[in-house]
Amino acid sequence: NSSDASVILPLGTKRYRLNAGASVDRICVLYSKSPLDIDALKNRIRSGTGTPFQKLIQEEFGKKLIPLQRIRFQGDRIQFSTSAEEDELVCFFAELNHS
Repeated sequence: NSSDASVILPLGTKRYRLNAGASVDRICVLYSKSPLDIDALKNRIRSGTGTPFQKLIQEEFGKKLIPLQRIRFQGDRIQFSTSAEEDELVCFFAELNHS
């Protein structure tokens, strides 16, 4: 249930805009039952220059990440279902084509 969810975009209270210089934008979606320390994640990303983003996520959350095999995605929509413990989280990447 996401009725009490917090949605945080990189720009805080501003709207997210597609990168005009790219043909594809990639967004990382983190979904958790319990609050995440977004500031710690931002610091990790800033200090991980040159490290692939997916690896930074893996290093930050490790065993808390629910394996993709346990997540049931609903076709081509950003919709999914899974069973999760309180400290587990879903992470996936969405690509937005500019066509």
